[in-house]
Amino acid sequence: MEIVKQCQLIAINAGAPSVSAYVKIAYTPKGDGLTIAEKTNKHQH
Repeated sequence: MEIVKQCQLIAINAGAPSVSAYVKIAYTPKGDGLTIAEKTNKHQH
């Protein structure tokens, strides 16, 4: 989260009037999470 905060501060210091950050964090310590291919293959025709 500190990285996101620093990115926003850099943008503000460079002159941006406002900033937004949308962050999605998915953490699976066992390594058994789905890959992008596993998530999207069912939608392929």
